Amino acid sequence: WLVPLETHEERNADYHLIAAQVALKLADANSAVIHCKQLTQLQPNSAAHQQLLGDAYLLQNEPLSAASAYERAWQIEPANGLAFTAMIQTQLRLQKHAMAQRAILRASKQPTGLDAQTLASAAATVAETQLEAGQSAEAEQLLEQLPKLTLTTPRLLALRIELLIASNAAAEAERLLSLLRQIEQEGPYSHFAQARLLQQRGRQAEAIAELQQSLARVPLPRAHLALLDLLLERNAYTEAEAQATAWQHQHPDDASNLQRLARLSQHNGNSEQAIAQYQALLKLQPGQIDAMANLIRLLEPSDPALALGYAKQAYLLKPGSAEISGLYGWLLLRTRQSPDQAQRLLLSAHQSQTDDSEILYHLAQAELALERKAEAIKHLRVLAERENDPYREQAGALLDSLAWRPSQPN
Repeated sequence: WLVPLETHEERNADYHLIAAQVALKLADANSAVIHCKQLTQLQPNSAAHQQLLGDAYLLQNEPLSAASAYERAWQIEPANGLAFTAMIQTQLRLQKHAMAQRAILRASKQPTGLDAQTLASAAATVAETQLEAGQSAEAEQLLEQLPKLTLTTPRLLALRIELLIASNAAAEAERLLSLLRQIEQEGPYSHFAQARLLQQRGRQAEAIAELQQSLARVPLPRAHLALLDLLLERNAYTEAEAQATAWQHQHPDDASNLQRLARLSQHNGNSEQAIAQYQALLKLQPGQIDAMANLIRLLEPSDPALALGYAKQAYLLKPGSAEISGLYGWLLLRTRQSPDQAQRLLLSAHQSQTDDSEILYHLAQAELALERKAEAIKHLRVLAERENDPYREQAGALLDSLAWRPSQPN
Protein backbone atom coordinates (compact mmCIF):
# COMPACT_ATOMS: atom_id res chain seq x y z
CA TRP A 1 0.00 0.00 0.00
CA LEU A 2 2.08 3.02 1.24
CA VAL A 3 5.47 2.62 -0.46
CA PRO A 4 8.33 5.14 -0.41
CA LEU A 5 8.34 7.15 -3.62
CA GLU A 6 11.40 8.11 -5.63
CA THR A 7 10.67 11.84 -5.13
CA HIS A 8 11.38 14.52 -2.57
CA GLU A 9 9.15 12.49 -0.20
CA GLU A 10 11.95 9.93 -0.01
CA ARG A 11 13.87 12.45 2.08
CA ASN A 12 10.88 13.81 3.96
CA ALA A 13 10.91 12.63 7.58
CA ASP A 14 7.32 13.75 8.23
CA TYR A 15 6.06 11.60 5.37
CA HIS A 16 7.87 8.51 6.65
CA LEU A 17 6.76 9.16 10.22
CA ILE A 18 3.08 9.30 9.24
CA ALA A 19 3.47 6.30 6.94
CA ALA A 20 5.19 4.28 9.68
CA GLN A 21 2.50 5.12 12.24
CA VAL A 22 -0.27 4.15 9.83
CA ALA A 23 1.52 0.90 8.96
CA LEU A 24 1.85 0.02 12.65
CA LYS A 25 -1.86 0.69 13.22
CA LEU A 26 -2.72 -1.55 10.28
CA ALA A 27 -0.25 -4.20 11.52
CA ASP A 28 1.65 -3.98 8.23
CA ALA A 29 5.03 -4.93 9.68
CA ASN A 30 7.09 -4.86 6.47
CA SER A 31 5.93 -1.36 5.46
CA ALA A 32 6.43 -0.12 9.01
CA VAL A 33 10.04 -1.36 9.05
CA ILE A 34 10.74 0.23 5.63
CA HIS A 35 9.47 3.64 6.72
CA CYS A 36 11.10 3.48 10.14
CA LYS A 37 14.46 2.65 8.57
CA GLN A 38 14.10 5.68 6.30
CA LEU A 39 13.27 7.77 9.36
CA THR A 40 16.32 6.65 11.29
CA GLN A 41 18.55 7.32 8.28
CA LEU A 42 17.15 10.83 7.90
CA GLN A 43 17.25 11.59 11.63
CA PRO A 44 19.68 9.11 13.25
CA ASN A 45 19.77 10.98 16.58
CA SER A 46 16.04 10.75 17.23
CA ALA A 47 15.26 8.42 20.16
CA ALA A 48 11.56 8.43 19.23
CA HIS A 49 12.32 7.16 15.72
CA GLN A 50 14.61 4.41 17.00
CA GLN A 51 11.88 3.39 19.44
CA LEU A 52 9.34 3.31 16.61
CA LEU A 53 11.72 1.09 14.63
CA GLY A 54 11.86 -1.25 17.62
CA ASP A 55 8.05 -1.45 17.64
CA ALA A 56 8.06 -2.23 13.91
CA TYR A 57 10.63 -4.99 14.34
CA LEU A 58 8.55 -6.53 17.14
CA LEU A 59 5.51 -6.50 14.87
CA GLN A 60 7.67 -8.25 12.27
CA ASN A 61 8.60 -10.85 14.93
CA GLU A 62 12.27 -9.80 14.89
CA PRO A 63 12.93 -9.37 18.63
CA LEU A 64 16.72 -9.28 18.27
CA SER A 65 16.58 -6.30 15.90
CA ALA A 66 13.90 -4.73 18.11
CA ALA A 67 16.13 -4.97 21.19
CA SER A 68 18.97 -3.25 19.32
CA ALA A 69 16.69 -0.42 18.17
CA TYR A 70 15.35 0.11 21.70
CA GLU A 71 18.90 0.14 23.06
CA ARG A 72 19.92 2.82 20.54
CA ALA A 73 16.88 4.89 21.61
CA TRP A 74 17.90 4.61 25.25
CA GLN A 75 21.53 5.49 24.47
CA ILE A 76 20.38 8.62 22.64
CA GLU A 77 18.02 9.58 25.47
CA PRO A 78 19.13 7.98 28.80
CA ALA A 79 15.99 9.23 30.60
CA ASN A 80 13.65 7.51 28.11
CA GLY A 81 11.91 5.04 30.40
CA LEU A 82 9.66 3.61 27.68
CA ALA A 83 12.59 2.71 25.44
CA PHE A 84 14.54 1.26 28.36
CA THR A 85 11.60 -0.85 29.55
CA ALA A 86 10.93 -2.11 26.02
CA MET A 87 14.62 -3.01 25.64
CA ILE A 88 14.65 -4.98 28.91
CA GLN A 89 11.43 -6.82 28.09
CA THR A 90 12.69 -7.76 24.62
CA GLN A 91 16.04 -8.96 25.97
CA LEU A 92 14.21 -11.14 28.49
CA ARG A 93 11.97 -12.47 25.74
CA LEU A 94 15.18 -13.56 24.00
CA GLN A 95 16.34 -15.09 27.31
CA LYS A 96 19.32 -12.73 27.41
CA HIS A 97 19.11 -12.40 31.18
CA ALA A 98 22.74 -11.43 31.73
CA MET A 99 22.49 -8.67 29.12
CA ALA A 100 19.37 -7.27 30.81
CA GLN A 101 21.08 -7.39 34.21
CA ARG A 102 24.07 -5.45 32.88
CA ALA A 103 21.74 -2.82 31.43
CA ILE A 104 20.01 -2.39 34.82
CA LEU A 105 23.34 -1.90 36.60
CA ARG A 106 24.56 0.49 33.91
CA ALA A 107 21.38 2.54 34.20
CA SER A 108 21.66 2.66 38.00
CA LYS A 109 25.03 4.43 37.70
CA GLN A 110 23.81 7.19 35.39
CA PRO A 111 23.09 10.30 37.51
CA THR A 112 20.84 11.97 34.90
CA GLY A 113 19.18 8.81 33.63
CA LEU A 114 16.00 6.96 34.49
CA ASP A 115 13.66 7.80 37.33
CA ALA A 116 13.80 5.49 40.35
CA GLN A 117 10.35 3.99 39.73
CA THR A 118 11.18 2.90 36.16
CA LEU A 119 14.52 1.46 37.25
CA ALA A 120 12.99 -0.40 40.20
CA SER A 121 10.25 -1.89 38.00
CA ALA A 122 12.78 -3.03 35.39
CA ALA A 123 15.09 -4.50 38.05
CA ALA A 124 12.18 -6.42 39.55
CA THR A 125 11.19 -7.76 36.12
CA VAL A 126 14.74 -9.00 35.47
CA ALA A 127 15.10 -10.58 38.94
CA GLU A 128 11.70 -12.30 38.66
CA THR A 129 12.63 -13.71 35.25
CA GLN A 130 15.94 -14.97 36.62
CA LEU A 131 14.16 -16.68 39.51
CA GLU A 132 11.69 -18.28 37.10
CA ALA A 133 14.65 -19.56 35.04
CA GLY A 134 16.30 -21.04 38.15
CA GLN A 135 18.98 -18.34 38.31
CA SER A 136 18.52 -17.36 41.95
CA ALA A 137 22.24 -16.57 42.43
CA GLU A 138 22.11 -14.06 39.57
CA ALA A 139 18.90 -12.50 40.90
CA GLU A 140 20.45 -12.17 44.35
CA GLN A 141 23.58 -10.60 42.87
CA LEU A 142 21.46 -8.04 41.01
CA LEU A 143 19.49 -6.99 44.10
CA GLU A 144 22.61 -6.85 46.26
CA GLN A 145 24.06 -4.28 43.87
CA LEU A 146 20.91 -2.15 44.23
CA PRO A 147 20.60 -1.98 48.05
CA LYS A 148 18.85 1.39 48.28
CA LEU A 149 16.48 0.59 45.45
CA THR A 150 15.54 -2.81 46.92
CA LEU A 151 14.06 -1.27 50.07
CA THR A 152 11.98 1.34 48.22
CA THR A 153 9.30 -0.79 46.55
CA PRO A 154 7.14 -3.66 47.86
CA ARG A 155 7.83 -5.68 44.72
CA LEU A 156 11.62 -5.63 45.15
CA LEU A 157 11.33 -6.17 48.89
CA ALA A 158 9.17 -9.25 48.30
CA LEU A 159 11.79 -10.56 45.88
CA ARG A 160 14.52 -10.03 48.48
CA ILE A 161 12.42 -11.98 51.02
CA GLU A 162 11.92 -14.79 48.50
CA LEU A 163 15.68 -15.04 47.95
CA LEU A 164 16.34 -15.09 51.71
CA ILE A 165 13.83 -17.91 52.12
CA ALA A 166 15.56 -19.85 49.33
CA SER A 167 18.88 -19.50 51.18
CA ASN A 168 17.28 -20.60 54.50
CA ALA A 169 17.72 -17.16 56.11
CA ALA A 170 14.25 -17.28 57.67
CA ALA A 171 14.98 -14.83 60.51
CA GLU A 172 16.10 -12.08 58.11
CA ALA A 173 13.16 -12.87 55.84
CA GLU A 174 10.77 -12.39 58.80
CA ARG A 175 12.41 -9.04 59.60
CA LEU A 176 11.99 -7.79 56.04
CA LEU A 177 8.42 -9.11 55.97
CA SER A 178 7.62 -6.89 58.95
CA LEU A 179 9.10 -3.94 57.08
CA LEU A 180 7.11 -4.87 53.97
CA ARG A 181 3.87 -4.91 55.98
CA GLN A 182 4.64 -1.44 57.30
CA ILE A 183 5.25 -0.13 53.78
CA GLU A 184 2.38 -1.91 52.08
CA GLN A 185 -0.28 -2.17 54.79
CA GLU A 186 -1.23 -5.84 54.20
CA GLY A 187 -1.11 -5.53 50.42
CA PRO A 188 -0.58 -8.24 47.77
CA TYR A 189 3.20 -8.48 48.16
CA SER A 190 2.88 -9.02 51.91
CA HIS A 191 0.55 -11.95 51.32
CA PHE A 192 2.88 -13.32 48.64
CA ALA A 193 5.94 -13.15 50.91
CA GLN A 194 3.99 -14.69 53.80
CA ALA A 195 2.91 -17.52 51.47
CA ARG A 196 6.52 -18.22 50.60
CA LEU A 197 7.43 -18.48 54.27
CA LEU A 198 4.52 -20.82 54.93
CA GLN A 199 5.47 -22.93 51.91
CA GLN A 200 9.03 -23.30 53.20
CA ARG A 201 7.63 -24.54 56.52
CA GLY A 202 5.50 -27.16 54.78
CA ARG A 203 2.17 -25.43 55.46
CA GLN A 204 0.95 -25.70 51.90
CA ALA A 205 -2.78 -25.18 52.47
CA GLU A 206 -2.14 -21.94 54.37
CA ALA A 207 0.29 -20.82 51.66
CA ILE A 208 -2.40 -21.38 49.00
CA ALA A 209 -4.85 -19.28 51.02
CA GLU A 210 -2.30 -16.43 51.28
CA LEU A 211 -1.62 -16.54 47.55
CA GLN A 212 -5.33 -16.44 46.80
CA GLN A 213 -5.62 -13.36 49.02
CA SER A 214 -2.72 -11.77 47.18
CA LEU A 215 -4.33 -12.43 43.79
CA ALA A 216 -7.68 -11.12 45.02
CA ARG A 217 -6.01 -7.73 45.53
CA VAL A 218 -3.71 -7.50 42.48
CA PRO A 219 -3.02 -10.09 39.74
CA LEU A 220 0.68 -10.55 40.54
CA PRO A 221 2.32 -12.95 38.04
CA ARG A 222 4.70 -14.32 40.70
CA ALA A 223 1.80 -15.09 43.05
CA HIS A 224 -0.13 -16.75 40.23
CA LEU A 225 2.83 -18.95 39.24
CA ALA A 226 3.50 -19.86 42.88
CA LEU A 227 -0.16 -20.86 43.30
CA LEU A 228 -0.02 -22.98 40.13
CA ASP A 229 3.12 -24.76 41.31
CA LEU A 230 1.59 -25.49 44.72
CA LEU A 231 -1.56 -26.91 43.10
CA LEU A 232 0.60 -29.13 40.88
CA GLU A 233 2.59 -30.31 43.90
CA ARG A 234 -0.71 -31.43 45.44
CA ASN A 235 -1.73 -33.16 42.15
CA ALA A 236 -4.67 -30.77 41.79
CA TYR A 237 -4.35 -30.84 37.99
CA THR A 238 -7.95 -29.87 37.19
CA GLU A 239 -7.84 -26.84 39.49
CA ALA A 240 -4.39 -25.87 38.19
CA GLU A 241 -5.53 -26.09 34.57
CA ALA A 242 -8.61 -23.96 35.29
CA GLN A 243 -6.42 -21.37 37.05
CA ALA A 244 -3.87 -21.30 34.20
CA THR A 245 -6.55 -21.14 31.49
CA ALA A 246 -8.35 -18.22 33.15
CA TRP A 247 -5.05 -16.38 33.59
CA GLN A 248 -4.10 -16.98 29.94
CA HIS A 249 -7.33 -15.34 28.74
CA GLN A 250 -6.49 -12.23 30.76
CA HIS A 251 -2.71 -12.28 30.15
CA PRO A 252 -2.12 -13.86 26.70
CA ASP A 253 1.54 -12.76 26.61
CA ASP A 254 2.52 -14.44 29.89
CA ALA A 255 5.03 -16.99 28.64
CA SER A 256 5.60 -18.63 32.04
CA ASN A 257 1.90 -19.34 32.46
CA LEU A 258 1.59 -20.57 28.88
CA GLN A 259 4.47 -22.99 29.44
CA ARG A 260 2.75 -24.48 32.48
CA LEU A 261 -0.55 -24.66 30.62
CA ALA A 262 1.11 -26.53 27.74
CA ARG A 263 2.69 -28.97 30.19
CA LEU A 264 -0.71 -29.53 31.81
CA SER A 265 -2.29 -30.22 28.41
CA GLN A 266 0.56 -32.62 27.64
CA HIS A 267 0.15 -34.35 31.02
CA ASN A 268 -3.60 -34.72 30.44
CA GLY A 269 -3.01 -36.32 27.02
CA ASN A 270 -4.40 -33.41 25.02
CA SER A 271 -1.64 -33.41 22.41
CA GLU A 272 -3.27 -31.09 19.86
CA GLN A 273 -3.90 -28.42 22.46
CA ALA A 274 -0.39 -28.80 23.88
CA ILE A 275 1.13 -28.45 20.39
CA ALA A 276 -0.79 -25.22 19.77
CA GLN A 277 0.25 -23.87 23.17
CA TYR A 278 3.94 -24.69 22.68
CA GLN A 279 3.86 -23.06 19.24
CA ALA A 280 2.28 -19.95 20.76
CA LEU A 281 4.95 -20.00 23.49
CA LEU A 282 7.74 -20.11 20.89
CA LYS A 283 6.29 -17.00 19.25
CA LEU A 284 6.58 -15.23 22.61
CA GLN A 285 10.00 -16.72 23.43
CA PRO A 286 11.84 -17.83 20.29
CA GLY A 287 14.52 -20.35 21.13
CA GLN A 288 12.93 -21.65 24.34
CA ILE A 289 14.71 -25.00 24.33
CA ASP A 290 12.48 -26.86 26.83
CA ALA A 291 9.39 -25.85 24.87
CA MET A 292 11.01 -26.91 21.61
CA ALA A 293 11.98 -30.30 23.03
CA ASN A 294 8.44 -30.96 24.27
CA LEU A 295 6.96 -29.79 20.97
CA ILE A 296 9.31 -32.09 19.02
CA ARG A 297 8.21 -35.07 21.11
CA LEU A 298 4.53 -34.23 20.58
CA LEU A 299 4.90 -33.77 16.82
CA GLU A 300 7.14 -36.79 16.18
CA PRO A 301 4.40 -39.50 16.00
CA SER A 302 2.09 -37.62 13.63
CA ASP A 303 4.31 -35.16 11.75
CA PRO A 304 7.97 -36.24 11.87
CA ALA A 305 8.95 -33.83 9.07
CA LEU A 306 7.72 -30.81 11.04
CA ALA A 307 9.30 -32.23 14.20
CA LEU A 308 12.60 -32.53 12.30
CA GLY A 309 12.42 -28.84 11.37
CA TYR A 310 12.05 -27.86 15.02
CA ALA A 311 14.80 -30.31 16.02
CA LYS A 312 17.24 -28.78 13.52
CA GLN A 313 16.40 -25.30 14.77
CA ALA A 314 16.87 -26.38 18.39
CA TYR A 315 20.18 -28.08 17.57
CA LEU A 316 21.50 -24.90 15.94
CA LEU A 317 20.55 -22.97 19.08
CA LYS A 318 21.97 -25.49 21.56
CA PRO A 319 24.26 -28.06 19.92
CA GLY A 320 25.69 -29.11 23.28
CA SER A 321 22.37 -30.43 24.59
CA ALA A 322 22.31 -34.24 24.72
CA GLU A 323 18.51 -34.27 24.64
CA ILE A 324 18.34 -32.07 21.54
CA SER A 325 21.15 -33.97 19.78
CA GLY A 326 19.35 -37.23 20.55
CA LEU A 327 16.02 -35.96 19.22
CA TYR A 328 17.60 -34.49 16.09
CA GLY A 329 19.52 -37.69 15.41
CA TRP A 330 16.44 -39.87 15.91
CA LEU A 331 14.32 -37.72 13.58
CA LEU A 332 16.99 -37.79 10.88
CA LEU A 333 16.88 -41.58 11.17
CA ARG A 334 13.09 -41.70 11.39
CA THR A 335 12.68 -39.62 8.21
CA ARG A 336 15.45 -41.59 6.47
CA GLN A 337 17.43 -38.48 5.64
CA SER A 338 20.95 -39.11 6.88
CA PRO A 339 21.73 -42.26 8.90
CA ASP A 340 25.42 -41.33 9.14
CA GLN A 341 24.68 -37.94 10.69
CA ALA A 342 21.98 -39.51 12.85
CA GLN A 343 24.46 -42.05 14.23
CA ARG A 344 27.04 -39.33 14.99
CA LEU A 345 24.49 -37.19 16.80
CA LEU A 346 23.09 -40.10 18.81
CA LEU A 347 26.56 -41.34 19.72
CA SER A 348 27.54 -37.85 20.92
CA ALA A 349 24.31 -37.62 22.93
CA HIS A 350 24.90 -41.07 24.45
CA GLN A 351 28.45 -40.15 25.45
CA SER A 352 27.05 -37.11 27.30
CA GLN A 353 24.19 -39.03 28.94
CA THR A 354 25.12 -42.70 29.18
CA ASP A 355 22.08 -43.54 31.34
CA ASP A 356 19.49 -42.21 28.86
CA SER A 357 17.69 -45.31 27.59
CA GLU A 358 15.86 -43.55 24.77
CA ILE A 359 19.09 -42.22 23.26
CA LEU A 360 20.79 -45.62 23.57
CA TYR A 361 17.88 -47.46 21.95
CA HIS A 362 17.80 -45.01 19.04
CA LEU A 363 21.59 -45.29 18.72
CA ALA A 364 21.19 -49.07 18.36
CA GLN A 365 18.66 -48.48 15.58
CA ALA A 366 21.06 -46.09 13.85
CA GLU A 367 23.81 -48.72 14.01
CA LEU A 368 21.45 -51.24 12.42
CA ALA A 369 20.58 -48.76 9.66
CA LEU A 370 24.31 -48.57 8.92
CA GLU A 371 24.54 -52.40 9.04
CA ARG A 372 26.70 -52.37 12.16
CA LYS A 373 24.98 -55.32 13.77
CA ALA A 374 27.62 -56.01 16.41
CA GLU A 375 27.50 -52.42 17.71
CA ALA A 376 23.70 -52.49 17.76
CA ILE A 377 23.63 -55.76 19.72
CA LYS A 378 26.10 -54.35 22.26
CA HIS A 379 23.80 -51.38 22.96
CA LEU A 380 20.67 -53.53 23.04
CA ARG A 381 22.27 -55.92 25.53
CA VAL A 382 22.85 -53.04 27.93
CA LEU A 383 19.17 -52.10 27.76
CA ALA A 384 17.94 -55.71 28.00
CA GLU A 385 19.97 -56.30 31.16
CA ARG A 386 18.78 -53.16 32.98
CA GLU A 387 16.12 -53.83 35.61
CA ASN A 388 12.89 -51.81 35.16
CA ASP A 389 14.25 -50.04 32.08
CA PRO A 390 11.44 -48.53 29.94
CA TYR A 391 13.18 -49.80 26.79
CA ARG A 392 14.04 -53.26 28.14
CA GLU A 393 11.12 -55.02 26.43
CA GLN A 394 11.68 -53.24 23.10
CA ALA A 395 15.41 -54.03 23.24
CA GLY A 396 14.63 -57.69 23.96
CA ALA A 397 12.21 -57.88 21.03
CA LEU A 398 14.79 -56.36 18.71
CA LEU A 399 17.44 -58.79 19.96
CA ASP A 400 15.02 -61.64 19.24
CA SER A 401 14.56 -60.35 15.70
CA LEU A 402 18.34 -60.37 15.35
CA ALA A 403 18.37 -64.02 16.62
CA TRP A 404 20.44 -63.15 19.69
CA ARG A 405 19.58 -63.42 23.38
CA PRO A 406 21.85 -63.37 26.47
CA SER A 407 21.50 -67.17 26.82
CA GLN A 408 22.87 -67.68 23.30
CA PRO A 409 26.44 -67.27 22.04
CA ASN A 410 27.09 -63.91 20.36
